[in-house]
Amino acid sequence: MGRTDQIVRVASTAAEAKVLVAILQAEGIPAYVDSASLADEFAMARQMMNLQGVQVRVPEGAVERACEVLANAQVDDVELEAQALAAAPEPVMPASATPAGSGVTWWALALVVLGGGAILFAVTGGFSDSVYMR
Repeated sequence: MGRTDQIVRVASTAAEAKVLVAILQAEGIPAYVDSASLADEFAMARQMMNLQGVQVRVPEGAVERACEVLANAQVDDVELEAQALAAAPEPVMPASATPAGSGVTWWALALVVLGGGAILFAVTGGFSDSVYMR
């Protein structure tokens, strides 16, 4: 409980903060993104709209080393997105699956609904007890 952590960088986005934390952790420095600033709805809304930065924190004894590591660390959001898209695996569709645009699924669903309606109509006696028959 006596451990105090210090802010070593305020990132502009959560993605940037996560990259900075990963860089620090790769160097053996325990780091984390401070979520204490999300104490109420107003702070959460500001965080979601990126009106306040995301704090990257490390233990007090690691501040100097963390600052050295982060001195040249720049996270380019465009490059980060490009790398994430390049690393993402291509979606694999099972061979037995029908293409998204096929009408087979819709026809089957329509037949089930209409068939169920016809069965319900027959079981309940149709219009015999309704106001249409009076």
